[in-house]
Amino acid sequence: MVQKKKNFKKRFKKKIPIYKKRFFWYLVLAILGVSGLTYLVLFSPVFKIDKIEITGIPNLEEKTQEIIKTETENKFLFFIKKDNLFLFNANLVARQLLGAFPELKSAELKKHFPDSLSLTLQQRMPVATWAFSTSSSENYFLVDETGVTFEEYKTGKATTTLPLIVSKDAIDEITLGKQIIDENKMKLILKIDTNLESLALPTNHFSIMENNLTAFLKEGWRIEFNLESDIDLTLAKLKLLLEKEITEEKRKTLEYIDLRFNKAYYK
Repeated sequence: MVQKKKNFKKRFKKKIPIYKKRFFWYLVLAILGVSGLTYLVLFSPVFKIDKIEITGIPNLEEKTQEIIKTETENKFLFFIKKDNLFLFNANLVARQLLGAFPELKSAELKKHFPDSLSLTLQQRMPVATWAFSTSSSENYFLVDETGVTFEEYKTGKATTTLPLIVSKDAIDEITLGKQIIDENKMKLILKIDTNLESLALPTNHFSIMENNLTAFLKEGWRIEFNLESDIDLTLAKLKLLLEKEITEEKRKTLEYIDLRFNKAYYK
């Protein structure tokens, strides 16, 4: 009989309420911690973007700030504004700025906790004017050292001291902010222009078709280059030719010098 009572007690042992169990309070603390952290990150004013510092190009400050503010007004999960540092996508906005303003070489957007952003803008610097013709118009663009066009001259031919490069390749249109010529080719053209200036041979303009470059000189004659050849060797060959064979007197009736081959030809 005693044994039956013991078995009965074991069978119907009193249950401990869940709120008295340790794991319950661990779970409550975890929920409170996550809720507090969520509020702090998503809803608290602590990390709300309050300051935007823009440096580099003063005339773009207002327009770039508008794009940044537009992104802060966008929603995360349809109802949470992206106006705090944790939700704000700095890389996305930097790419948007580069797409919106072709004259930008770089846009570096950084977060500074707890509540500020800094944007550093770098402008493309023109090194040449790029020109091409269509059936209805002549078009002129500024191009930087990487071969990217970033500004169009709206009213006729540009008046600039920059080298003028006339493209003879088939071009339907130019998209600002895109590369129109390979960076290495651009550097070679600039090197040729600088060397011709040092030889007292200023150019009127350059003409390019694929890898063939023609320098039209202000003296009235031209020089043919192959951009795939060793340009340093080609320029050294030109200098030697002018020193040894083609005098200033001969240059008065000269039509061209062709440096595209192993041997230089002139007429």
